[in-house]
Amino acid sequence: MAKDINELVKHLQEMNSGSLNNLLSQQQKTKSQRKLQEDFKKNQESMNESLKNQFNLSDYSDLNSLLEKLK
Repeated sequence: MAKDINELVKHLQEMNSGSLNNLLSQQQKTKSQRKLQEDFKKNQESMNESLKNQFNLSDYSDLNSLLEKLK
């Protein structure tokens, strides 16, 4: 009987260890995905700033002249 209990305990410990490893792996994937999302968002913001600086639309004179030509 004691041998059966020891085998059962050993089996349960192995199962718990496998579950813990799976959880740790999922946690690492989640952290990696979160980091990728944050990096992507930072890159988007940086690109948006770059585009704003490259195409400064605060000066509408070029757009106005283009509109005048199109009329």
